[in-house]
Amino acid sequence: ELRAAASRLVVKHEKETAALLRSYKRLYPTWCFEL
Repeated sequence: ELRAAASRLVVKHEKETAALLRSYKRLYPTWCFEL
């Protein structure tokens, strides 16, 4: 039971991390331009 909950948490975290990386990649050209 605990293992199943942990695996769901990891999957959720991976989705959040992927979304965060996409937002970083989208903003990266803007940062380069400002610098």
